[in-house]
Amino acid sequence: MYGLVKKFIRVCCIHLHYRDFAILSWLPPPTYPDNDPLTVKISTLGIDVNNLHHVSVLPLNSIQPSRVLVEIDRRHDCLFVMRMEGLDTLPPIE
Repeated sequence: MYGLVKKFIRVCCIHLHYRDFAILSWLPPPTYPDNDPLTVKISTLGIDVNNLHHVSVLPLNSIQPSRVLVEIDRRHDCLFVMRMEGLDTLPPIE
């Protein structure tokens, strides 16, 4: 699953302890049109990705943040995503 991070938050507690969180909106599940982990397509289904309502607050160490390149294809109502490092794990072919 891919999510769009809206904000990073650090909560400071007594004795200089702190916890880091990310506020993010989940994007619809990706597909792999070429059955290749480098070609990731996310259909936006007419949703404005900047105004997604499915918002979560998660501890930063429970997600795998990575930089990605995103091509917005408004004609086909989807996003094409490429990770800057690492690969997606493809679901098994049925």
